[in-house]
Amino acid sequence: MKRLLGGGVALGLAAVASVTIAGPSLAQAPPEPEFVQLEGMLSTDVAAPGEQITASSVDPCTVSEEGPGELFWLIFAVDEDMPRSEDVGPVDDEGHWEVTFGAPDDAGEFVFFGVCIPAGLEPPPEEELEQLPADEAALGEALTDDGGEEPEVIEVYELPFTVEAPPTTAPPTTTPAQPVAPPAVPVPAQPTFTG
Repeated sequence: MKRLLGGGVALGLAAVASVTIAGPSLAQAPPEPEFVQLEGMLSTDVAAPGEQITASSVDPCTVSEEGPGELFWLIFAVDEDMPRSEDVGPVDDEGHWEVTFGAPDDAGEFVFFGVCIPAGLEPPPEEELEQLPADEAALGEALTDDGGEEPEVIEVYELPFTVEAPPTTAPPTTTPAQPVAPPAVPVPAQPTFTG
């Protein structure tokens, strides 16, 4: 995933399209899909550990004649290869979606990464989810129809956010109290001095 984030999602995913399909007598390259990065938003881009964050679409996923499809999403730390969490969420009839997830428990830089899954395609199986960051071809395989050619357009969302640990507060420092003299009290007596 570091390769994807470092060079941009579209460039990283373009490697998926370089897989060739070999026929009985000749090898033929499938048409390269177009990777389109759509706009989405997060309820916050700086969160506390464990805080609930809502990701939602600004640009909708394309809705086909078969229906709106689903959104396959993952949470990655930018310095790690394996996703922290992943799931599939519904897309409404207009192609919009909304996902709520818990921020990771540790501080760092993270990315919500979503892929529009066209109607009729199954989401990637669990073993492909685990291999996705290590093997970019897994995403392409996940978005093919029974080993056929990649779809013409793959729509993706990439929404970065930061998890910040709450500031540590030192216990308040106290200074020792200065002794306070008691207030003067009048004494009922004659003075004992002359002057």
